Amino acid sequence: MKILLTNNHLSQLGGTETWVYTMAQELKRRGYQVGVYTKAKGYVSELLKDLIDDEPKGYDLALINHNTCLDVDAKFKIFTSHGTVPTLEIPYKGADVYVAVNENVAKKHNIDTIIKNPIDTELFKPITEIKDKPETILAITEEKLDLPYNVIYPDRRKMNMPELINKADIVISLGRGCLEAMSCGRPVITWDKRPYWEARGDGYLDDLGKLKGNVAGEYLRTDIKLEEEIKKYNKEDGKINREYILENHDVKKIVDKYLEIYELSRKIPSSPEA
Repeated sequence: MKILLTNNHLSQLGGTETWVYTMAQELKRRGYQVGVYTKAKGYVSELLKDLIDDEPKGYDLALINHNTCLDVDAKFKIFTSHGTVPTLEIPYKGADVYVAVNENVAKKHNIDTIIKNPIDTELFKPITEIKDKPETILAITEEKLDLPYNVIYPDRRKMNMPELINKADIVISLGRGCLEAMSCGRPVITWDKRPYWEARGDGYLDDLGKLKGNVAGEYLRTDIKLEEEIKKYNKEDGKINREYILENHDVKKIVDKYLEIYELSRKIPSSPEA
């Protein structure tokens, strides 16, 4: 079976870019013929250069990120909306099924089906043990932080996030950055300041109910005092986070859910022509 993955841009590392990379690796492991389409190439597309298809045609299934890619040639299209704010995430007409990555996105765009973000739990796993009290913080944030800790930052031009996460005791980020850190058995603080919103977050994750917002700062939607949130650090929360990701975000389970939608569509007979 031929499966196409799309993303408007694959120029640098980001949430939807990593989604495509993660899904592509799992689909390849299963033996599918995988193609990847993007309108803006760069670092991530180079990582997937053997799969890039500039003129995709004849695909059985297209897993579509971003409404700019809805016109690709495929027999069955599933559009995934990843956010409530960016215009690229608006579910325009053109797909057979629409999916949201969390409850907030589903509510915003009136989508019935939720499939959570995929995490490669064999790649993102605990390698080093975290300290009883936090010493090193990984900040996957848009701006530098003034904190009395050893703060490290990722290089968005490198695919070395598992290594960086395992150097930290706690991670500050939003969305996928938090999920990957949780998969590595790290406590997390959901917070960031983006060009399209003021600083906000849900704070230290000690309540899995906050995950209804996909650790995207959309549960409480408030600015927080980072130093106060860091004081809530509990080493045992890292283990709880890892178990949650294994149960809800493992890429194997996520791929299964997309393929189940496709297989169900093949069993439902088409409506007879009038």
